[in-house]
Amino acid sequence: VELTNYTADDQLLADERAAFESDTFELGHIPVHAPSQQFC
Repeated sequence: VELTNYTADDQLLADERAAFESDTFELGHIPVHAPSQQFC
């Protein structure tokens, strides 16, 4: 697995991190960046 397919933990915005930690995404609040490896 290439690490370039993931966003580094320190580069995720707080709202993106919250979206990845959530059980579902909310319309209009889908993260722009790829998740960090811990969320996959």
